[in-house]
Amino acid sequence: MNDNDNPIENTTVLVADNDGDMRRLVARLLKSLGVGRVLHAPDGETAKKHLLEPETDRPDVVITELDMEPMDGAQLLAWIRQDDESPNPLQKAHEPGSCHWPG
Repeated sequence: MNDNDNPIENTTVLVADNDGDMRRLVARLLKSLGVGRVLHAPDGETAKKHLLEPETDRPDVVITELDMEPMDGAQLLAWIRQDDESPNPLQKAHEPGSCHWPG
């Protein structure tokens, strides 16, 4: 099987969360599922810097915590939605089962 046969191996996911343990846990889970590359950001501002990288280095998907400083997840998602070329965001909130695709 070559790299083109399994697109998840070619996927880059950005995990934005102010809790370092949670970032590492999500990253390990994603890697165990076969995701090729996982980027980390402790806040929305750092996540935004990853999203401003040249297209070849930009993440395909963003998983974000909502409660972060200085730029929270809601502000990051609003910024992402302004750009048609941005990745697909997934919000993560504190309550169990509260992950959802924004729409």
